[in-house]
Amino acid sequence: MPTGERLTLRIQYRSGEDSVRWVSGNISAIERPYRPDDGARFQIVLVGCRLPRRYEYRAALGCSLSIWHGKLSPVQAEVRAPLYCHAAPPPIDHSQAAP
Repeated sequence: MPTGERLTLRIQYRSGEDSVRWVSGNISAIERPYRPDDGARFQIVLVGCRLPRRYEYRAALGCSLSIWHGKLSPVQAEVRAPLYCHAAPPPIDHSQAAP
């Protein structure tokens, strides 16, 4: 993922629409989260701000991360293909497995 470019991130922290965060700004750093978590930590200078803020994505059930080039609103992002998209796989349903 490019650093120093303006990107829009959609981070869903858990299941449900109330847990979605839209962030637009310049990515100044990307780091790995502390072990044993999978995901990424982003340092982002938000549009209209000078100091970077940190946002974290952890790959877990019900979580997802989508990234687009440029500053987009949620409506604009829905009609454009993301640069990157990650969603944790759904749980395996063992009740319908063949005997």
